[in-house]
Amino acid sequence: MLFFTVKDARLFAAHSFLSSHLLTRNGYGRNEALFDADILIAHILKKERSWLLSHSDFDFLPYKNDFEAFVKKRSSGLPIAYLTGTKEFFGRTFYVNENVLIPKPDTETLVEHALNFAMKKLKKNEPLFVLDICTGSGCIGLSLAAELYESLSQTSDAFNKPQRAQSSQRDNLGICNVNLFEKPDEVNLNKDLKNYFS
Repeated sequence: MLFFTVKDARLFAAHSFLSSHLLTRNGYGRNEALFDADILIAHILKKERSWLLSHSDFDFLPYKNDFEAFVKKRSSGLPIAYLTGTKEFFGRTFYVNENVLIPKPDTETLVEHALNFAMKKLKKNEPLFVLDICTGSGCIGLSLAAELYESLSQTSDAFNKPQRAQSSQRDNLGICNVNLFEKPDEVNLNKDLKNYFS
């Protein structure tokens, strides 16, 4: 009988990733390869990574074809977040696809600074208007909204593919006080800002 365990899948993927010049040219090593393998296996099985590590003998054969397709795409340089469709940012899971940039950990610093600025304004009872332009996944504006629990407006560029991702994010995070505008002409910034500050 043929076996293909989680352990076998991890080793197969790590070997494939380390054979990819696209991945290894920037210091991508064994630890990164195993981590990526774990993320893909966990995604396919809908399990936590810790479960995988404690169930390395689990029969993964029924998932082998799907997994090999993921490994091939990752080996060609496609980011893990695009394969799984999610990325963690500021303690929340955001949906991503190839139409949006993947949220980076460094961008969390921007959210922290914006939160500090907003909290100072709110403590002084000063008006706060946040406009997140060209939002992509919406991770910055939606993280601010989730943290502040205040009414924030957010606009997207003219492309509606990122806007659909933002809508999903907003609904997934349970945020109902964020306005999403699909096209720039749907919001008159001069009029809206003038009304807001008058």
